[in-house]
Amino acid sequence: MAERVILEWQWDDGNIAYLGRRGLSRKLVRQVALGAPRLRRNLKGRAATHLMIGRDDGGQIWTICIVEVTNSPGVWRAFNGWPSDDEEKAWYNRYK
Repeated sequence: MAERVILEWQWDDGNIAYLGRRGLSRKLVRQVALGAPRLRRNLKGRAATHLMIGRDDGGQIWTICIVEVTNSPGVWRAFNGWPSDDEEKAWYNRYK
C-alpha cells in the first residue's frame, strides 16, 4: 500500500461527540497520530477506509478508524476507535 500522510484532522461537532461516546477525544487521536502509528486498510464497505493503530502518550495501543477527506489530500477524519485487541496489538508490534 502506498504510504499515507496525515497533515491535519477535520473535526465537527458530530464526529467529536461520537468519538467522546466511544471514550476518545481529539487529543487522544492526535497523540496516536504523532506517536508513529501504522495504517492499514479497513474492511471493505466500512465508513472508514483505514485503521490507524498506535500508542497514546501513556503507552496504550489504540485502533482508530479514519478516512482521508477526498478533496483535501492529507486531511483525515476519525470516525471511531477502541483500545486495540490482541490481534491489532500483535500487528502493530510486528510492523512498527
